[in-house]
Amino acid sequence: MAVIPVDYGQANLKFGGIGWPNGGEVTFGFKNNDDQTASEVATAIITIWEDEMRSMTPDTILFLSCLVKLGPNEDGDFAEVGSGLAGTDDAGDVTPSVSALVKKTTSLGGRKHRGRMYWPVGESTTLDGGTLNPTYVDNANTNWAAVQTALASANVPMYLLHNDALTTPDLVTALAVQATAATQRRRLRRS
Repeated sequence: MAVIPVDYGQANLKFGGIGWPNGGEVTFGFKNNDDQTASEVATAIITIWEDEMRSMTPDTILFLSCLVKLGPNEDGDFAEVGSGLAGTDDAGDVTPSVSALVKKTTSLGGRKHRGRMYWPVGESTTLDGGTLNPTYVDNANTNWAAVQTALASANVPMYLLHNDALTTPDLVTALAVQATAATQRRRLRRS
């Protein structure tokens, strides 16, 4: 579990629907520059998703809610705000274990100062050999840049949280969607 210092927080975007029947989450850290409540931050993030990422989310996936936990871990404010909206990308069925890999980079080098997120994609987005449609990658990179700008405008810029309490969170300076699809076995259905 990431350490969430005072003045920082973590957002968990919770997804479900027929595309992800077992659910899935996309998480990222942020700095709470305006001392907003967890509910205010969650509401802002839902609006940003609607504006910038709904079109990059398959229509078989529902954005169920946004859970925000503010630091410190022990007793910081938390809230979960519901959404229930489906994505609008009609890229076909979703294989729950296949995603677009979004790399988080910071101004510091080394593995410790990098992160990643797995974003759902439809089947027609994934081409032969596991590559992602280049148009999708270009559009997703544009949209993720807009997400970064919108988060900064809402005074909750994206930060990379760490598992070590002695390491200060790092400002995420860029998000880059990789050209090859990524997989997560735990998102597969079990019989």
